[in-house]
Amino acid sequence: MKQQPTIDWTREVISVRGLKKAFDAFEVLKGVDLRLHQGENLVVLGRSGTGKSVLIKILTGLLKADEGHIRVLDQDIDQLSPKAWETMRLKIGFSFQNSALYDSMTVRENLRFALVRHFRLSESEVDRTVEEVLEAVGLAQTLHQMPAELSGGQRKRIGIARTLILKPEIMLYDEPTAGLDPITCIEINNLINEVQRRFNTSSIIITHDLTCAKMTGDRIVMLLDGRFGREGTFEEVFATDDERVKAFYTYNFVE
Repeated sequence: MKQQPTIDWTREVISVRGLKKAFDAFEVLKGVDLRLHQGENLVVLGRSGTGKSVLIKILTGLLKADEGHIRVLDQDIDQLSPKAWETMRLKIGFSFQNSALYDSMTVRENLRFALVRHFRLSESEVDRTVEEVLEAVGLAQTLHQMPAELSGGQRKRIGIARTLILKPEIMLYDEPTAGLDPITCIEINNLINEVQRRFNTSSIIITHDLTCAKMTGDRIVMLLDGRFGREGTFEEVFATDDERVKAFYTYNFVE
């Protein structure tokens, strides 16, 4: 059972209104409204190809929306200069689906890379910070290992640690349990909840894994035909006769 987090429902750290995105004639997002509150884990559910990853790429400036209004941490992202975007991205942690570790670097070198690039810290401060985030994800023993020596679940954890090392206010997880065995999936879900509790993050979790949604989501929204068709708790989202939602549940077994 997930512990009750501390959520400030009066503060929106991300606010999206009327977001649209198309690729040539293919409309992916057809008018999305979304809000993320301070301290909340928000799960975005949907089938593959429904625009989940497109959404978070827009939120981080990797893609540009065709229409819509987006505020992140009280700033209009359309108004941000390239320099302001650099500052904003330090406040948004992006946990990639494939972990995106540098294969030629040890775990230590992967983690210290961002610290050395963005902050002026002594070697002892860098080492202490690296050790702290590794301890937070339960992998202190992997400090000198190469990514190829790690399991899929360990690489996911190191990817999350590399994101946490910059102490972001917002975490974005792109399919955090994809390709993992059921036990490792549960461990990653527990880690997402621990990150929320320990670091007081506000998170968007992009997934089609219902177990992940049920274990991590304080609130769930479901993308249907380019818009959010369902919103609420896990039970509320699936308490419907909508055949699209029922089919999604039927083919994604949840304990």
